[in-house]
Parts: sequence; structure tokens; C-alpha cells
Amino acid sequence: MPDLYPIFLNIAHRRVLIVGGGAVAARKASGILAAGGKSILAVAPKFVREFPAEVERKIGNFEPVDLAGVELVFAATDSTAVNDTVVAEAKQRGIWVQRGDGEEDEPGDFISPALLRCGPITVAVSAGGSPTLAAALRDAMAGVVTDDWVKLAEAMKQLRPLIKQSGLPIARRREIFRALATNDAAAALQSGGTTGLRTWLREKFTDLPEFETQR
Repeated sequence: MPDLYPIFLNIAHRRVLIVGGGAVAARKASGILAAGGKSILAVAPKFVREFPAEVERKIGNFEPVDLAGVELVFAATDSTAVNDTVVAEAKQRGIWVQRGDGEEDEPGDFISPALLRCGPITVAVSAGGSPTLAAALRDAMAGVVTDDWVKLAEAMKQLRPLIKQSGLPIARRREIFRALATNDAAAALQSGGTTGLRTWLREKFTDLPEFETQR
């Protein structure tokens, strides 16, 4: 597979198909639900007990008609032949498809990276097609994403829209955002909470208008 272009995809309003009902398919379904997926169909002759109950199920074998209205497909069965068919049918219809068995004869369009989720922070790791190495790197990063950074990311959810609406030039807003992504900003938040972070920010950028009081 060639080098891939990394993206984070909003799937909240996308129709997703998972072909498979085993442990791999169950993990895919859980990940899609965690990412806000709301319209998910899973097709398999049987499903493992831990398969998420929130997912719509069709008990049976995959058929091309299952792709109707679908925008994203995961081929997650333990059969290379079935995954080949799913990938081929999806590509024929211009639907993005990923396969879970790593076969290259009929590769998908994207891979699922190893994920580290810490509140609003998500770190995705790919390692040239090696899931084991990607998982090891993800685990090594777990100690880097400390609670201070998680709290800073939470604070940014409030601050970012206010800064964007401040009327300052784009270049100046970029400076402010860069300043917020530093250890100094994390320290200000740690010592004074959100109020302390806002005070620190306005002392550093005196042209930044006062923020409206949050209700």
C-alpha cells in the first residue's frame, strides 16, 4: 500500500456498513460509535456477545444490496474471499472501504490506525502497515498526553470560538492559538483554572478583547 494521507473524518451523519460479526467487527463498531456514528448496519451470519447492541444488524451473508445508501464500509470477516468481494463491490460503487485482514491483493482505501483517546484529544498512529508496531507506539505516547494537556484541550473548546470572533486579524489569532499550545498555557490553567488561563492570555495579548462571562 502506498503512503497514506491522514485525516480525521466526521461520520456522525454517514451511513456505515460493517461486514462481519466477530471480535474484530465488534471493535470496529465500538470505535465508530465512540466517534459519533449514528447510522450503522452490521451484516453477518452470527454476532459475538460483545457486539454493541446499538448497531443495526442483518443476520445473513453479505449481498451487494447491503451497500445501498452506504458511504463507508468495513470488511471485517475472517474470510479473505468475503472481504475481497466486499472491497470489490464497494470500490465499484465509489464507496470508501477498509478491510481488517491486511490482504494486499484487493486492498482497501484506508486503514484504521491505533488510537489513543484522552478526553477531547485523539492520537492516531500508523506504522507502515504494522498494527503491532503502531499499537506499541500508541502505548508509548500514553505517558506524554498528561492530564494538563487534556484540561487544556477542554479549555480550548471554550476559548477557540471566542478568539475566532474577536475581530483580530487571522495572523494574530494564529499567534494566540500557538501560545495556547504551550507548557506556559498549561501551567496557567493548572494554577488558576480557566479564569487564570484567560487572565494569562489577555496579559500576553493586550489587543485581545475581554471575553464575555460564561453562563
